[in-house]
Amino acid sequence: MKEDKKVANKKKSVPLTKSSKRLLAVLIIILVLSIILMIGVGAFVPAFAEFIWFNVRNLFFGLGFKAFQFFPWIGAWYSNGLMIIMWIFIILEVIVELNKKMNFNKKVKVSNNFFKFSCVMALIILLPMIIDFSSLNNSKINEKYFNEHVEEEYTKEDIVRLSTYYKDNIMQMVHGFERMDGEVVYSQDFTTRAVDDLLNISDKYTFLKGMYPNKVGDFVSLERSLNNDGTLGYTSGFGVVVDMEQNNVALLNTITHELCHTKGLLRESETEFCAYAAGISSEDNFSKYSAYYSAFYRVNTALYYIDKELALDVEEEFSSLCLSNEYSEACEFYSKDINYFIDGTDSYYGMSYRLRNYKNYSAGFMNLLNTLIKNYNAKIYIDDVEVNVGQVYNEIQSNSTKMVAIKFEAVEEDFANLSQLLSSNQKYLMAFYQEDKDLEEYEDLYGDEALEYYVKPFDGDDYKLFLSGEWADEYYYERVTRLLLEYHHDVVRN
Repeated sequence: MKEDKKVANKKKSVPLTKSSKRLLAVLIIILVLSIILMIGVGAFVPAFAEFIWFNVRNLFFGLGFKAFQFFPWIGAWYSNGLMIIMWIFIILEVIVELNKKMNFNKKVKVSNNFFKFSCVMALIILLPMIIDFSSLNNSKINEKYFNEHVEEEYTKEDIVRLSTYYKDNIMQMVHGFERMDGEVVYSQDFTTRAVDDLLNISDKYTFLKGMYPNKVGDFVSLERSLNNDGTLGYTSGFGVVVDMEQNNVALLNTITHELCHTKGLLRESETEFCAYAAGISSEDNFSKYSAYYSAFYRVNTALYYIDKELALDVEEEFSSLCLSNEYSEACEFYSKDINYFIDGTDSYYGMSYRLRNYKNYSAGFMNLLNTLIKNYNAKIYIDDVEVNVGQVYNEIQSNSTKMVAIKFEAVEEDFANLSQLLSSNQKYLMAFYQEDKDLEEYEDLYGDEALEYYVKPFDGDDYKLFLSGEWADEYYYERVTRLLLEYHHDVVRN
């Protein structure tokens, strides 16, 4: 009989104690109530959603970002770390339950302790996620703060006027900053400047009130080597991380954009607008310049997809400052992936400015093309037809508005030398991309389809509770064009 009892004890499953059951019940109740209150009710009661946004969500995350401000990278990935710890507890719990040598009562005690730790970890991970999901119910920024033109119909000509407005403001300011090697010298702390600019407009945009982190993190090398989509920054968990190697003009806008995310803006187009509104309302000229520059980039990118030649017409005066003055923000108006080899890259694609811009810079440009052809077997094209360097030179002399495309195979072992060559000659290229043929690319819209996409009003319920699977596309970065058209309605129609 005694032997039978021993065998039974070994086979008996480890039960949950009363305290473990109570903790599990409390955990479930907290999560269910949080989902109902934070997400469910707000989906149908806008006033309640706004109350949660301003008084619960932003207070909770304001404290979180403040707590992790000196360790932003840890704050950004804290949930992943807690997830690992939770799984360690779960694995230990299983190991204890499978241990046939441990005393059964001790096994129950130890196993339940691991279970309780796992429950606590799960709550700490899930509760912030639920609170953040409440942002899905936030009202649209244009409908709440400037709703006169939410249903207005806009045209390609309106986008041209808006883009030209930004370009003209930039050209009035561009030469007024102290520079070193083409980079605007700015002595203030970027994060402090961004926070001050956001708080400056918080009386109008109430959700911007409250606490902000005083520090943001920088990309690590691994992030740069995997950055095949050109990400400039991200906000995750309780941390803000940005690529500090971008030019100063873009950097201030990126930090401001990410700080807008900390205040419950999930829609990228609205976050772009938030950063713009903060910048142009600032007392600081550099903030204004950064805002105009970033808005110009977004709007003219939209115009580029609608009508490439028109977009080039608008931007040419500014982008050519890379050739003539080597201004960093002009040189980086288009992406130049020349500093780090991105994993998976199998080919390179470069693009020149309109060839008429090289009239006084043809020697350096010809030398770069010859080097790329000789050392890297590059091929050069005009209007998709392969040409030689002599033909490019003739086009330059004839004031051609055509552009040169440069294509060649990527060899990682050669990238160090290539990077050095392109870095010292980057002013001669408008853009340079690393391409991965196996990477699924976003299908861009062009022409009339692009025009319809960028100017159409925002959908009524596309964002609440994921009622539409297309919400990410609906609020993509360049869709800020629609918000800016509404905001600057008088500019585009006068």
